[in-house]
Amino acid sequence: MRPKRACDVCYKRKVHSEPPQRRNPRFANTDYKIQCVIENVDEPCEWCSHHGLSCTFDRETQKKSNNVQAIVSDVQELLRRVVHLENALSQIQYQGQLSDQTSPRSMPSMTPTSTTSKPQTRDIGDVARYLGQNWYHKGIPILSERGRDWIRLKTGQDAHFERFHMFGSGCNFPALPLTNLSYDELHKLPSRQHSESCLDAFFRSSFSLFYPVLDRALVQETLEMAYQDRIDSSFTRSQVSAKACILAALCMITRTVRPRDASKYLQGDPPVDQARSLLVLVSREACIEGLQATLMLQICKISIGEWKDASTLHSTACHMVCSLGGHLKQRETCDSSSVASDRKIRHIRTLFWMSYVFDKDISLRSGQPPLLTEDYCDLAIPEGYASRYGCQPPSGQGTSTFGRLAPYFPVDLGLSHVKEKTCRLLYSPKSFTIDDTQILLHIRHLDIDLESWRSSIPVKYRPKLSITSGGPLLDSEMDSLQRIICLHLQLEYHYLVTAIHTAVRRCGAAYAQAPNLPDDLHSVFHSSSDLSLEASRSTLTLLKGHINLLEEEAFWRVAFYPPVAAMSLFMNILIHPIDPRGQVDLGILASAISMFQNTSVQSLTADDIEYLQEMNNFVAELVRLGNLAIWNARKEENRESRDRE
Repeated sequence: MRPKRACDVCYKRKVHSEPPQRRNPRFANTDYKIQCVIENVDEPCEWCSHHGLSCTFDRETQKKSNNVQAIVSDVQELLRRVVHLENALSQIQYQGQLSDQTSPRSMPSMTPTSTTSKPQTRDIGDVARYLGQNWYHKGIPILSERGRDWIRLKTGQDAHFERFHMFGSGCNFPALPLTNLSYDELHKLPSRQHSESCLDAFFRSSFSLFYPVLDRALVQETLEMAYQDRIDSSFTRSQVSAKACILAALCMITRTVRPRDASKYLQGDPPVDQARSLLVLVSREACIEGLQATLMLQICKISIGEWKDASTLHSTACHMVCSLGGHLKQRETCDSSSVASDRKIRHIRTLFWMSYVFDKDISLRSGQPPLLTEDYCDLAIPEGYASRYGCQPPSGQGTSTFGRLAPYFPVDLGLSHVKEKTCRLLYSPKSFTIDDTQILLHIRHLDIDLESWRSSIPVKYRPKLSITSGGPLLDSEMDSLQRIICLHLQLEYHYLVTAIHTAVRRCGAAYAQAPNLPDDLHSVFHSSSDLSLEASRSTLTLLKGHINLLEEEAFWRVAFYPPVAAMSLFMNILIHPIDPRGQVDLGILASAISMFQNTSVQSLTADDIEYLQEMNNFVAELVRLGNLAIWNARKEENRESRDRE
C-alpha cells in the first residue's frame, strides 16, 4: 500500500494529495482539479496519468520538526538580538554624548571638549536658570525669544547662548539604571581605614567650616553602623543609610578636599551612583544619615556644574530636614544622658542652615519657588555665629582641626535672608504684577537691607562698595582662611547688588517703543543701573587682580560670578553702544577672557578646566556681539550725520 502522501512529481510541484471526495466542486473546471489524486492504489495519480509521467514514491521521508520548539527558539534568539542591539545603541549614544558634554573626569581617556566640536542645542531657559531672572530691557526679558530678537536688532546677528555647556546639566543620557551592581557590590564599602583617612582630611580642612555637613562625633557612630556585618543575610535600613552616608562623604571629600591617597581606592569616578542607589532603598523615611548623604551628593553635583541634578537633590534634602524638625529651633535639655541627642538636634539644625543657604541661591538663580521660607521656618541665628569673624583658625595642620570654630556656611546667613526677600519682592510671580513705582520702592528697600547687612560685618572683612584696579583689598596680615572669607563676602555682595539693581530694567515696559524714558524715570533708572554696573566691573577687577587667591580656594566656588558680571556689562553695551564707557566695558570683557590663564593648572580639576574653557568661549561671544553693536551704532550715527549735511 502506497503511503498517503504526494508522489515524487507532485511533491516537487508542491501539489498536495487529496482524496476525490474532498475536492471542492467550485474548482471543478479549473486547473485545481489536476492534483495528486489517487483513485486506486495500483494506478498513477491523476496528474501523472494526465501528463503521461511515471508516478513513483521513492524519495526519503522527511522528519517533521517540532514547530513549537522551533518557534520558541527563534523568538529567544530574536530577543537576544534585540537586547544586544539596544545595548549597543545605548552605549554608542552614551559615549557620543560623553564626548560632547562630560568632563575628562568621567572618561579619563578623553580630552577636554574641543572648541570646534558642535555643542548640543539647549533651550534658552537653561541659560536663564543659570544666569538668573534679572536680565531685562524696558520690560523685555533678554533671555527669551523676544530678547533674542532685540539682540539681533542691535547686533545684526543671532545670539546662541544656549549652546554653551556651562549652562545647566544638559546631559540627556538614555534612561539607564543608576547602577548595574549586584546586591553585594552595591553594599560594598572601601576599607574602613581609607574612609577614616578621608573623613580626617575633611575635618582638618577649612572646607568643613564652609560646608559643615558632618559632625566628628556623630560620624563615628555612622562608621560603626556602616561597617557592621549583615544580619540574617541582609542589611538593616540603618546600615544602608549609614553606608550611603559614608559613600557620599567619600564622593564629596574626593572632589573638594582631594586628599592625596583618595585615588588609590577610587579607580575612576567617585561612587556617586552607588550612594544614590542606596539612598533610593531607604528614601521612605527621613534620617540624619540620609539627609547628610543627600546634601553631600548635592555639593558634588554643584562642584561639577550639574545644576539640574543638584536642584533635584536639594528638594529631597529640604523635605528630609523638615521631617526631622530642623526648620524649627528645638529646646535642648539639661539631662546629661541626652547629650548625644542634643548634639544630633544641633547638627540637624546646622543641616537646615545648609539647606536654607542652597535654597536661596537656587531660587535667585533659577526662579524656582523657595522651599524654606521665613514664614514656615525659625530663622534665629545659631548660637555663637556672631563671633565667627573673631575666631582664629588653628595655627598648624598637625592634629589641629577646625572643629572648634563656628561654621561660616557657604554664604553668610544674613545675606541669604536678603536673598530670600529679593526673590519674593522682585522675582516671584506676584512681583510681576506690580507697577514701576512699586518695583523701584522694592529695589530701594532691598538696597537698604543690603547696606545694613554690609555695615554689620567687621571692618576687616566688610565688603567694599567698589574695587579699583591695583587698589588694596585684603589686610596683609590675613591668613589663607581669612582671605578666602573676605573674597567670598566681596563676590557675594557684588552679585546681590547686581541681582537687585538690574531689576530696574523691568521698568519702562510702557515705553518699549519710545526712544527714551521720561526724565524722572530715566534718572532713577540710571542710578540703579550705575550701581549694578560698578558691582560687575568690581567683580571682574577683583578676580583679575587677585587671581592668586584661586590657588587657595576651589575654582568651582567662584566660577559662577564672572559670567553674571560679564552679562551685566554686555547688556549696558547693547543699550548704550555710543557711550564712551561702553568701549571701556568692552575692554574689561576682553581682558576677562584670559583672566584665569595665570591660574595654576595643578589647582584645577578636569571639570574646572572644561568649565573654564566654556566660560571663556561665552565671554568671547559677548565681546563679539558687543563689538557688532558698537560698530552698527557708529555706522548708523555716521549715516545720520551725512544725511544732515
